[in-house]
Amino acid sequence: MNSDRSSYGRHLDDDAIQGLLDAAEGRADAETRSARRHLADCPACQGRVDAWREVFGELGRLRRFSPPGRFAERVLSEIDLPGEASSSSRAWSWVRLRRWLTGRAADAHLSGRRLQALADGALPRKRAILAKAHVATCGDCETRLAGWRRLIATLEALPSFAPAAGFAERVMARWREVAEEATGRGQAAQRWRLLPRSPRGWVLAGTLTSMPVAAFAAVAAFLSTVPQLTTGGLVTYLWWQARDALSAFGSSLLAAVMQSGAAFRAYSLAEYLIASPTTAVAAAAGFTTLMLSSIWVLHRNIGFPRFALRHVYN
Repeated sequence: MNSDRSSYGRHLDDDAIQGLLDAAEGRADAETRSARRHLADCPACQGRVDAWREVFGELGRLRRFSPPGRFAERVLSEIDLPGEASSSSRAWSWVRLRRWLTGRAADAHLSGRRLQALADGALPRKRAILAKAHVATCGDCETRLAGWRRLIATLEALPSFAPAAGFAERVMARWREVAEEATGRGQAAQRWRLLPRSPRGWVLAGTLTSMPVAAFAAVAAFLSTVPQLTTGGLVTYLWWQARDALSAFGSSLLAAVMQSGAAFRAYSLAEYLIASPTTAVAAAAGFTTLMLSSIWVLHRNIGFPRFALRHVYN
């Protein structure tokens, strides 16, 4: 008892307890036997051992975590290698390292997409080194890689075809014709959209169109029933009414113009232009130029509406 305490001190430390719990059941070295004898006579150490057993039990019941798929490949792809793994010994060392990290068998072959990218030279440098290391130790992948290289070489050896001279010009000319035809058809279609598309619509359109005619016919029929009213008298009466209305409108318009400030300013401007002929000629020339420019703009935008096709001609 005293010798056990002298070898461990007063109590077993945490390292000794963990070593005792981790030791195999049949282990019989002197240190383990001495720790077990001390544990049988020390209640304090027994309590600590029980606590450690509970901790180990809780740890054992925890959910096991493993790295996500292709974790080792991503780690190896980020390793900055000093150079190309060209020798077979270096390639085999990388394959063994990859097998140790991934836990896969050595016969996990490369996919067809990766072999194609390796043969075409499109695989990144770090991934290409790993792929070459695998190919150096895998006959199947080496045969498939050679097949991909033969296929790529055959495709590159094929003659290249180019369109004949003037092909682009003919395509663009035909496109202009088709575009102009489509524009004309679109405008015609927009005009036809105004027409009714159903019998009920045609009935409604006919009713609206015939309403003025019906009203005029009703008025004429009513006037024809009055015996004192003749056609000549009706025309004379309408003429007098129209003349009086136009005369009253003209008088009102003239009075409004004469009393407005705009008329006074126009009169002052005309008086100034008459007093200085040079200014009047310059103003007339500017007004004429402005009118001609406006006519040209209207002609370009209304007579030739090709805004949608401008990118074709450029």
